Amino acid sequence: MENESKPIVDSQKDNKGMGCVWLMIISAVAIIVLACCIVFINNPITKKEPTIEIETTLNSILFNIQAKDNYKYIIFDVELLDKNKNISKSFTMREDNLKKGELRQAEYKFALGEIFTSEYVYVKIKECK
Repeated sequence: MENESKPIVDSQKDNKGMGCVWLMIISAVAIIVLACCIVFINNPITKKEPTIEIETTLNSILFNIQAKDNYKYIIFDVELLDKNKNISKSFTMREDNLKKGELRQAEYKFALGEIFTSEYVYVKIKECK
């Protein structure tokens, strides 16, 4: 008998399919990262809303606006309510170029009839940029 040599057996597993799996995983991660970047660019971080405190005098309403961020402008809605809490008048006010930490005062002067009919004031920030 001649020396028979045993066939060489490759002890490693066949990894041909693993390259495709890794390529799919890397592609999926890249797509997710790209989608997150697009969402972040289209939806910038919103600014903290300023606080508005109200003071009333005999003939006006003073709005004390405390800026918590830098704003090009803020827009807020105001409703004057009668004693039954029905809206007697509503209007919008705007303040421009507020700096972080700034305290600004805006004023609304009552018309003669409003002094006697307005019991409550309601303020809501509509927009700040």
